[in-house]
Amino acid sequence: MKDLVSYWKLDDDYMVYEDNDFKVIKGFYNHKHQSNNEKVLGICWGDYPKSRGKLSPVVITKEARDAFLNGLLSKLSDNKNKREKILNAIDFFNN
Repeated sequence: MKDLVSYWKLDDDYMVYEDNDFKVIKGFYNHKHQSNNEKVLGICWGDYPKSRGKLSPVVITKEARDAFLNGLLSKLSDNKNKREKILNAIDFFNN
């Protein structure tokens, strides 16, 4: 994922779910470099939303994150590869 705002830090296994241009990612977020990096779930679609010309995924709050991931998990119960990525994301947030 290129041209990402500097508040986001991603590792090699950042993609949780992808459906056409809609993407769910996981990574570390440090709002305006004011605090420690926080583990977050983010969403974006295509090259939106942007901030100053760079992709700026929407941060999903911790409260909504679990429901979001559980919803994806139940939807993808028959797709082993996609299910594994979501389980990895759940582990990421639990560790």
